Amino acid sequence: MAPGDVRVEALEQAASDVTAGAHRPPARDRVGRAWCVTPTAVARLRAAGVRLPAMPSFEAVRAVNDRALQRSLPGGHADGELVTDEARLRGKLAAGGRWRAKPRFGMAGRGQRTLDAGRLDAADERWLLPRVTTTGVWLERELDVRAEYALHLCFGPGHARVARVCRQRCDAHGQWRSSAAVDEVPGLHPRDRDAAVRAVFDAAERADYFGPIGVDVLVYDDGSGRSSVYVGSDVQGRFTMGWNGGEPVCASCACGL
Repeated sequence: MAPGDVRVEALEQAASDVTAGAHRPPARDRVGRAWCVTPTAVARLRAAGVRLPAMPSFEAVRAVNDRALQRSLPGGHADGELVTDEARLRGKLAAGGRWRAKPRFGMAGRGQRTLDAGRLDAADERWLLPRVTTTGVWLERELDVRAEYALHLCFGPGHARVARVCRQRCDAHGQWRSSAAVDEVPGLHPRDRDAAVRAVFDAAERADYFGPIGVDVLVYDDGSGRSSVYVGSDVQGRFTMGWNGGEPVCASCACGL
C-alpha cells in the first residue's frame, strides 16, 4: 500500500462530539476491525481503546496472503510461478514475451512490474534480484486484460460462502480505483468458480484463518480474440477493496458482527 491509502482517526472523542446529528459512543463501546490483521493494525486499534473481535493470528493471515497459494488454485495462471532464485528467473524470462512480476506479499496491485523478456535493464534488476533471493517473486505472463472482478468471501467456524461479486476498475498498472456490485463474472462457469472457492477455503482452514477473503478474477483475451478467465490472480486474507462495511455480512467471523 502507498502512503495515504489508509487514514487512521482517533476514536476516543469527547462526549460533546457529534457525528451525523448523534453523539458518538465511547471508544470502549465500539468494535474495531482491521482491514487486514497485521500487528500494526491491531496495535493501533488497541491504542484507540475499542473492543476487538476474535481475529486470526498474523501467521494465518500471512499464509493466506502468500502468492504461493495461487499455484494450487484450479483455473489459475498456467505459467505462474513463485521464483526464488536468479537462475530460474532468467530461465523463465528466456522463453520470451512480456511478464508481470509481483511481490510475494502485496495488495491492490501495488509494487508490480512489467518485464520485457531478454531486456532487463539495471532498474529491473535492482527491483527483482533482492526480492527473488529473499522472499521470492511471483512471475506470470502478462495478459491482455478485458475486465477485472473480485469475489468477496467470508470464512469462519461453520460457514463459508461468497458474500458478493464486484467488477473492479483498475488503472494500467493493475492498481484498484473503484468497485461496483454485479451478479456474476461473465464466462466463469459456476462449477469452476466453486472449485476455486473451495480450494481457497481449504487453504484458509489449513492455515487456521477466518474472516474476509478476496479472490480476484481476470477476464482476458486468449490471443485468438476469445475471452478466457483467470481465477485467483490475487488471493488476500483481508477486506476486499470496495467492500461495503456499512452492512454486516457475517455474524460469525470478522467480516461483521
